[in-house]
Amino acid sequence: MPNPPNHCRVFSTDMLPEPERYDACRDAFARQVMRLDVQRADDGPFYSRFAFVDLATAKCGSFDFSPSSYGRTRDLITDGNDDFVLLINRSAPLHESRTGAVLQAGGAHLQDNARAAYIGTKLPGAVWNIVIPRKTLLRLAPGAEDGVGAAIDPNSTALRLLRAYVSTLLEDTALEPRTLETAAHHLAELTALALSSGAKVQEGADHATRAARRLALTRDIRARANDPALTLAAIAKAHGISERYVQQLMADEGTSFTDYVLGLRLALAYRELVAPAHRARRISDIAFGAGFSDLSHFNRSFRRRYGATPSDVRRGAG
Repeated sequence: MPNPPNHCRVFSTDMLPEPERYDACRDAFARQVMRLDVQRADDGPFYSRFAFVDLATAKCGSFDFSPSSYGRTRDLITDGNDDFVLLINRSAPLHESRTGAVLQAGGAHLQDNARAAYIGTKLPGAVWNIVIPRKTLLRLAPGAEDGVGAAIDPNSTALRLLRAYVSTLLEDTALEPRTLETAAHHLAELTALALSSGAKVQEGADHATRAARRLALTRDIRARANDPALTLAAIAKAHGISERYVQQLMADEGTSFTDYVLGLRLALAYRELVAPAHRARRISDIAFGAGFSDLSHFNRSFRRRYGATPSDVRRGAG
């Protein structure tokens, strides 16, 4: 499993001796930190891994666990925590004890920390969760309380964007601080939009939708920057939006699609030129490997960006 970003905190029973994992997770972490009860479903090996990002006014996390149930008991709900929690299922069907609802893979529904209920599965489970203060979500979606336990269309645009947004927050090691500063607001607004089902959502949802699309877009471009086939048309098609909208989203970042891709490719080439591990590679191979298809264009762009030729940079690196 890849190392999490620095802004992400992780608890895993892998840190504990196997005979102690269940008791330690249940008594120390689940009840004291997560404020949840845990009941294992069988006597098989127990594991629990929770990675989360604390955004001050919201939290989001990924939770992977062996067959078991997690929930808020009647004694735990006396702690005064009445936050809403949106659960997005990433694995086997989950069963909710209070309503009997079944949450299929890819689906989502809203939980209320002020109500006693368990979510569980007899198979290995995996969810994303988004924790939003009650007042915040009710301000954005006044009918949120009526949506507790109701299934959310897994194919809705809002939920697709929300899944991508949470995944990026939890996995992307290159997020800028300003992205994290606004993430809590965007999570709340996207959650409200996912719950709306056509009902009125307060102003801000469009801004959050745009931010989520932009984050998913730039993450995808970074991952594919060294692919010569990466074009404006290709990235627009992959995200189901127009080329003009891609350019508008990149303009929000203060750049254009072309300049953003060029910057990523030049940075990759620069890193490899100064890396001892790539000392034996030809400069042309590094350029083509970074996504350039025209060596003259690479040399001109490199010198314009760094004030030196690729050969000069390599020599200067020793």
